[in-house]
Amino acid sequence: QEEEQEEESPSKRPKALFDDGKDNIATVLAMSVSSNPSVPENSELGTVLNSLKQSFQSELKKVQAEQEAIKKVAAALSGAVEFKDLNDGTMRMKISYHYKTRQPKEECVQNLPPVLLSAVLTHIANDTDTSVKENLDPRGMAMTSPRIFWSVVRHGNVGPEKSFIEALNQLTNNSVDWESLLKRESRRPEKYKDYVSH
Repeated sequence: QEEEQEEESPSKRPKALFDDGKDNIATVLAMSVSSNPSVPENSELGTVLNSLKQSFQSELKKVQAEQEAIKKVAAALSGAVEFKDLNDGTMRMKISYHYKTRQPKEECVQNLPPVLLSAVLTHIANDTDTSVKENLDPRGMAMTSPRIFWSVVRHGNVGPEKSFIEALNQLTNNSVDWESLLKRESRRPEKYKDYVSH
């Protein structure tokens, strides 16, 4: 008679990461944002947590960048922006802006002269590569290319009396139908998917 093997108790059996309700995704996500999870990094759970933390931080950075871009656009349209040339030979300018805050925020970017800015905007608008035009709306522009965004605000006189579309039309001598272009680009999915500010 074959010797019956003693069944392993549930407490001794190795358990897969998502075997039951105790190890659910919500728990892992909650642990992933902990500053010091008590899990070895080389364990299965530790590997998953590290991956989730990296994804969480990446998504958080995108959300924060988009929120700040919204504030920049609002500040520009309300006229709560000041520009100052640095005069250090770098063609940079310092921008002070605020929206619903007491203390203004500052940013330094390259100041694109109107002639160069017009050429850049016209080239982007007419580029056959649609990926180049994905962030032409003000919020996307503020996220992906602050130097173009602030140069448009400054040289296009964006403010309470002038919209971004009016400024873009002025800067490109009405050679581009910006209203139609921006409406079309705003309908594209997965905006800011590959967000890299420059």
